[in-house]
Amino acid sequence: MSIAYNYLLDILRYQLKWGGTKVFLMLKKKLISLHNRYIPALTLIAVFSTLAFINVQDIMHSIENDGKLINMSGRQRMLSQSIVLNSQEYIKTKEMKVHKILQDEANLMHKEHQYLIKNPLSLELHTIYYDEKLNRDINNFLANVNRILLTNEESLLPVLQHDSKNILPRLNKAVELYEKENKEKLMVLKDKEKYLYFLTLVTLLFEAIFIFYPASKKIQKSEEELKIEVSKKTKELENLNQNLLKKVAEEVEKNREKEQKLYEQEKMTQMMEMIGNIAHHWRQPLSVITTATSGMQLQKKYQTLNDESFEKATANILQQSENLSKTIEQFTHYINLENIQSSFSLEEHLTETLDIVDFTLKNFGIELITNIKQSDIEIYSNKTHISQVLLNIIYNARDILIERNIKTPKVYITSEKIDNNFVICIEDNGGGIKENDLKKVFEPYFTTKHKSIGTGLGLNICYSIVTIELKGNIFVENSSRGALFTILLPTSL
Repeated sequence: MSIAYNYLLDILRYQLKWGGTKVFLMLKKKLISLHNRYIPALTLIAVFSTLAFINVQDIMHSIENDGKLINMSGRQRMLSQSIVLNSQEYIKTKEMKVHKILQDEANLMHKEHQYLIKNPLSLELHTIYYDEKLNRDINNFLANVNRILLTNEESLLPVLQHDSKNILPRLNKAVELYEKENKEKLMVLKDKEKYLYFLTLVTLLFEAIFIFYPASKKIQKSEEELKIEVSKKTKELENLNQNLLKKVAEEVEKNREKEQKLYEQEKMTQMMEMIGNIAHHWRQPLSVITTATSGMQLQKKYQTLNDESFEKATANILQQSENLSKTIEQFTHYINLENIQSSFSLEEHLTETLDIVDFTLKNFGIELITNIKQSDIEIYSNKTHISQVLLNIIYNARDILIERNIKTPKVYITSEKIDNNFVICIEDNGGGIKENDLKKVFEPYFTTKHKSIGTGLGLNICYSIVTIELKGNIFVENSSRGALFTILLPTSL
């Protein structure tokens, strides 16, 4: 819209400049004199142009503010759930790093909540925030968070979980209302566009009646000069068109850069998931190493450390160190961005990949069920790409199971070799995907999540990796339990 608006301004400037040039020529040749009717005509043109500019500025400001409100309301919903998870982690670990994250999330939620309620609210939004007491409940929720930050009382956690569950439906309703009101404003915007179109027509009409028509009568007496002027202005118009093409090319490049940033954001989201899982895998080995080390120090202090105890402790430390090394190796395989193919056991790689995601699934009470029908499957492919696809689909399944509050959430993983293909199936019991959305699942920017928590690129990236990088194919359908993703990989790239 901004390109079209700037183009319109350029045309208006061109017309005014051309009109000014013709007036200059007419004055120079003394063919006509300024007529009184030009003054009110030019005044009306100035008024119409000013009104058009004011309306455009109002429209742009309204769109920007509405987008900000929608993003904030969506983030309120996400923060309420994230705060509960971080509160659990803080009460469990008492780490200052988690304390800071929790404090920052609470401050952000409070700040954006205050911004939302200070903006003019529609009757429906006022009902949700005040009649249905969402404002009060959010303040109570944040107050409980602050109590946890101050006292670290575990007894406050059930209260916080209840508050989060209590406000979530109304937060969802508020997001829907903000989006609904935005759509209604867009309809008003279309009416304003008609108004701007009308003002433009009126402006052009006044120019035609009061400026161009009388001027053309006089300019006909100087035909040669007019031809020169037309040729000059034609070149200016060509330059204007070239500038427009340049602006279009710049906008295309900006969109490409934006798309690249979204892909990087999607990859960073996956990396953050991975880091959380790696941190969990490290906790137990580090705890065992610390305990064994402190035990030997204590035994040595009291001169009770014998060879058997020493050998047993050091063997335990070495075993746990190997576990840490294995975890680092898994993480290194995942973040390796090079397109490297190798021969490996599909069963072992699936097990390693599922170990990475096992913690986050258990954390939400999701059971992971695997069935690898052939344990001796060897594949020549790219480990990193396969892990990225599997984790992305499993994370999507996790989000759906949590969003739909499935009582006994499960994710099923099966693999087998059929003819010259390896078949990997990922299925959940989340109820499936809407029939109208099945064909859109792998399209870029398609998501059923809110824009503040979903880019719509995850499954599109999976499709590109499987079909282009891994030379395979991927399908999605609804089973009796939920969504079923089937991945076909060739035995060798």
